[in-house]
Amino acid sequence: MKKTLSILLSVISLILLVGCNRNQEVKTIHVRIPFGAPTLGMVKMIHDVKTIDNYSIEYDVVSGPDMLVSAFTNKSHEFIIAPTNVGAKLYINKPDYLYAATITMGNLYIISSEEITLDSLVGQTIHAFGAGSTPEIVLRKVIGERDITIQFEDNTVINSCFVAGTCKHILIAEPALSMVKTKKDITTIIDLQEEYKKLTGIDHYPQAALFVNKKFADKHKDVVKKFINEVKMSVQFVNNDKDIASAYYEAIASELNQNMPRVVIKNSIPGSNIYFVSGKDSKPLIDTFFSIVLEFNKELIGNKIPDENFYWSDEE
Repeated sequence: MKKTLSILLSVISLILLVGCNRNQEVKTIHVRIPFGAPTLGMVKMIHDVKTIDNYSIEYDVVSGPDMLVSAFTNKSHEFIIAPTNVGAKLYINKPDYLYAATITMGNLYIISSEEITLDSLVGQTIHAFGAGSTPEIVLRKVIGERDITIQFEDNTVINSCFVAGTCKHILIAEPALSMVKTKKDITTIIDLQEEYKKLTGIDHYPQAALFVNKKFADKHKDVVKKFINEVKMSVQFVNNDKDIASAYYEAIASELNQNMPRVVIKNSIPGSNIYFVSGKDSKPLIDTFFSIVLEFNKELIGNKIPDENFYWSDEE
């Protein structure tokens, strides 16, 4: 009898132990980030933050817009950094992801191998990237009614053709701009952020944002809140500790077979305009920016400005 009772207690203990381990099982938060300035804003997290509560974190740095769109449509990632209008358009179609924070406030420039102004570009071609996304929106707003041709291509192709001298005028973003400066003399740099401010009276526009899966956010508000706070601290770190942040970014670039020397990355940080603005506080910026989009191509944001439910908040 004692032997039977002992065996029974052992079995119960084993069941309880297994159940406890299952409850404590580590889960994974998947984060997709486009390579470039948004990666700069996340370097501290990528380097230092591997877990939050009982969740491990997997960071997925990718190139090209298709990888971002697929993450939204497949709902494969709990957090995605993407152009603001891309997230808005997909939200209008299906509200699976919410706007959690703005992390990039504009890092776009027109550069030329010649002395130019916007007016002198009339009748010429700008080779640009980001068709259907923030770069196109800002570029078209700045160009206005000027008769300037925009030829959209992959950004790596554009940068290479400028260095090779086969194209004169290109749209470029940091940190790629700082890299091109090491390879070729640039005669003119037109800061599109300054041009945007002249036209709108607003210092910044929300270029890239952090989006969170709505279903995940509804179930795990505390985890999402902690994650967003880590993003905020990572953004502050990049602007305050440029040497260390540059070393972190250099390592990420190397893993992606991108040659980005540390000094180039450091030089790119001021012009990358890495900021953190909460989702709720981003709404006025988004409303102004998207009002501009409605003027010339409302389809880029899903034909309307998203309502207040688009923005994630930790308020009850």
